[in-house]
Amino acid sequence: MSTELAAKPEIIVVTLSMDPHGGSEPGKGWWWSSALSEYFRLHVITREYSRQLCKDEPLAKKEGWIFHPTQRDITTWKIPKGYFDISSG
Repeated sequence: MSTELAAKPEIIVVTLSMDPHGGSEPGKGWWWSSALSEYFRLHVITREYSRQLCKDEPLAKKEGWIFHPTQRDITTWKIPKGYFDISSG
């Protein structure tokens, strides 16, 4: 690990999905993480599917993102109800 990378404070990013080539929420998961990685060393908690999409991306490798995939998906979250519950909470 480079000295510059080791000097960055660590942060936990939790995202249901990430996709470096996707739009909407998966795309936002990627772009927010990308922006944060300039200042922090990321520990990304996400689904295994998203980890597979992102783990070989040059930015994730260069910045040393550490992925912690979840073991199961959220199956009880009804859209848009779940979104409104979180955003208004």
